[in-house]
Amino acid sequence: MKIDKVKQIANLARIKLSKDELKVLTKELSSILDYVDQLKEVDIEGIEPFVHAVDLHNVVRKDEVESCDIDLVSLAPQTKKNFIKTKPIFND
Repeated sequence: MKIDKVKQIANLARIKLSKDELKVLTKELSSILDYVDQLKEVDIEGIEPFVHAVDLHNVVRKDEVESCDIDLVSLAPQTKKNFIKTKPIFND
């Protein structure tokens, strides 16, 4: 990677870099990009992609409707037309 490209990236990121920092970052970014190029050479044919390193499964129970003998609305301190009445939370 060239210093001009690193200057452009730093400018887009609004980062001020000294000449020494530019030299160090140019070397580091070049090293990272070289490593990515090495990864591109790896044969991955026949390998299934995965989203997560650990095989996770949903262990939540199935949502099923159950009857309830208690009328919760009737237990509320204030109701209106079979709804629970609360204090307003938004002002006009």
